Amino acid sequence: MRRLTKTSEFDSSLLSPGPKVVYAHDLFGNFTFLNHAGEQILGYSCEEARRMNVADVMRADVASQILEQVASNAGRAIGTVYEIELTARDGRRLQLEVSVHVVSRRGRPIEIEGIAVPATSGTWAHARTPRCLDENFCNAISLR
Repeated sequence: MRRLTKTSEFDSSLLSPGPKVVYAHDLFGNFTFLNHAGEQILGYSCEEARRMNVADVMRADVASQILEQVASNAGRAIGTVYEIELTARDGRRLQLEVSVHVVSRRGRPIEIEGIAVPATSGTWAHARTPRCLDENFCNAISLR
């Protein structure tokens, strides 16, 4: 996983053509929504995804660290962008840039919503070694 520090890195990819995975999950990582593009790319229907956890499609240790970081930064997590590796139903490894924000109700975080796009120019690429621009976070989850 790589945390991108500039939101502009992600903003330009949002404007590019191609599928955008839109999803939501609760604070425990249980999916609550997956759009049609997400269904096609990951190979799971929204109904199937709603019975899954983010740890089912990514390394459990990385999923746990992302959930902890986003939840602990609830007020500042808007616009946080990560580069992550997911595993599709058919075993393909996908490198995605994911922009996440915390949805709060009455000042308390209740859900995490995200938009994901390919991390490489227009293709769902096979995985490469995860990278992170936030050294402290990388060290905490042992990506180095």
